[in-house]
Amino acid sequence: MALQTCNDCNREVSSSATQCPHCGAPIKKKMGCLKIIGALFLFFVILAAIGGGGGKSSNDKNLPKFAVGAPVVLKDVEVTVTKVEYVNSIKELNQFATEAGSGIYLILYVSVKNNSDQAMTFTSNNFKILRGNSTYDPDLTATMYAAMTYKCQQLTKINPGITAEGIVAFNLPDIKVPSNLKVSYSVWGPAALVPVL
Repeated sequence: MALQTCNDCNREVSSSATQCPHCGAPIKKKMGCLKIIGALFLFFVILAAIGGGGGKSSNDKNLPKFAVGAPVVLKDVEVTVTKVEYVNSIKELNQFATEAGSGIYLILYVSVKNNSDQAMTFTSNNFKILRGNSTYDPDLTATMYAAMTYKCQQLTKINPGITAEGIVAFNLPDIKVPSNLKVSYSVWGPAALVPVL
């Protein structure tokens, strides 16, 4: 049985007691270390679900905008969308694809330069397409097919001082709606927009 001190009379009391047997004062329960860690973990999970994940937020419209071909500097990374094109079907990216899919596939050629002194991971997950109230994640299968078809690489870990040329593909319903590419440094880091359609 653990003991704790009563805040009123300073005598030792059982940690399971609800009131002090000596003075009758209520005993305040102390929050254990594991409970504090659990509460903090839950707080960060809720915070990520509400505003994180690199998805669309109400502040996205206030992000700085850069044109295709202009370098976007986010902390110690420089990202440039060098070329934008689209194909009508995933079969155009890989003739052996088992399903045609619907919509179009937006293909973005990007250049990412690591200006830091540490290796960093910068992948397709750092990109999203924003159209009206909708947010689109990269299509990883289409990105893989596009990398093989156009002989480009998929973005991965980039060493300091290295510029990686890569490709990112998105499956979109059409090309009629204006679309912005959201480039994010990280889930919590800075971001910018590049109008691509």
